[in-house]
Amino acid sequence: MVHLVITVATTVAVYYQLFVTSGVAPLQLEHFHMSFKYYTVMIALSNIMGAIVGVLGGLSDRYGRSNMIVYGLLGSSLLVFLALPNAPNKEILLIDSCLVGGIEGVVLAASPALMRDFSPQLSRGKVMGSWVIGPVLGTFLVSVVATATLPVYKTWQSQYYICGAFGFLIFIISFLWLRELSPQLRGQVIVSERERALVEVRAKGIDLAESTRHPWRQVCRIPIIAPIIGYSVGLIIYFTMSAFGAIFLVAVFGFTLSQANGIAAWGWLADGVLAVGCGWVSDRIVVRKPVIVACIALTVAAIVLLTSKIGTHPGYGSVVVAMMLLSGAVGGFSGVFFAGFTETVEDINPALTGAAFAVFGWIFRLIASGSILALALMVTASNERGDALEQWHGWFVLCLVAEVAFIPLAMFLRGGWNPIAARAEVRAHEQRISELLTASPDDPLSDLEQV
Repeated sequence: MVHLVITVATTVAVYYQLFVTSGVAPLQLEHFHMSFKYYTVMIALSNIMGAIVGVLGGLSDRYGRSNMIVYGLLGSSLLVFLALPNAPNKEILLIDSCLVGGIEGVVLAASPALMRDFSPQLSRGKVMGSWVIGPVLGTFLVSVVATATLPVYKTWQSQYYICGAFGFLIFIISFLWLRELSPQLRGQVIVSERERALVEVRAKGIDLAESTRHPWRQVCRIPIIAPIIGYSVGLIIYFTMSAFGAIFLVAVFGFTLSQANGIAAWGWLADGVLAVGCGWVSDRIVVRKPVIVACIALTVAAIVLLTSKIGTHPGYGSVVVAMMLLSGAVGGFSGVFFAGFTETVEDINPALTGAAFAVFGWIFRLIASGSILALALMVTASNERGDALEQWHGWFVLCLVAEVAFIPLAMFLRGGWNPIAARAEVRAHEQRISELLTASPDDPLSDLEQV
């Protein structure tokens, strides 16, 4: 449990550092005389760097995950505390942002793989939901800290100093206490906690070199690639609100920057709560797809609600409700998706979870970059309210279409729809595990091959 908590904390810190720019974007646009289009290109290039460097996360299957996470956090903390707030111009700001994005790409591959290593399938939903809290809390911290401290310090640089200091603190904690399983142990499937004793025996017979041979060939399959594409497309609305939420709320609804960050904070809070809650529900009913589809439907409804407010003069509270529904629904399907995704990978080769998440990060970041560049083409008015209304409305319609496209691609994930049948399979598996635990065979490895 300690390792899971620390992994989530490191993820919070890295995503806080990745998104801290979004909380002060309007101030940076003014300070650097930066156009909205330049800002969107900067965010897109940061994501592209994450896609390129994130492939290195696949090496965590052979060389371990914790070192990549810990020293990645140190590197990003140094950049955020020293480089970004002292950027002399927008070009250096872009380079520093790309470096932070590259580090995040590696952590995106290593940290969810580590969460999977420490969680059996029957609790995978709430565990991966807890990991989803990492990006959510990172974004939440951006909004909360900016809301509380910008009126005091009145400089965008202050947000980077606070963020970097937080990163150093989490680095020290993770350096001292974060550990991981051996490659032989993490290269197996654990359905329930009762299997751990058997897994330790089975690990002695695993050939790590053989099981990780040709990793990319093994993980680049339709059951893995299709859900990644679907999820990434479904998260276009998340990319939009995490990177441009403050700009959208200021330009379209006329809120102050502090109010915009406050609205966003409520949304990310709902995201974290539903990420764990929906993961817990999917664990209880032992199927993932019904929960994913239900959350996608709620996301569609929330986008429609938010879009309907464009061109009106909504109150602060009504926009908070719309953002909470939207962010909460996205968090709900995210945690459950990652549970189903790790189980799909385990059906192919559990020893290559890191490689699968490296592929995930590559595709995820490319789609994120493409969507951000598309937004730059569609939304060119960040301050002129009349033009902004029509452009943002068109963008949210595109997000709506993308959300619907996620549904068929999610169907490639492992597992069915019937909770009764799924529970029967679990009971049969548990019965077999009980027999092996009580039999104490002379040759446990031969019996374990049947599980």
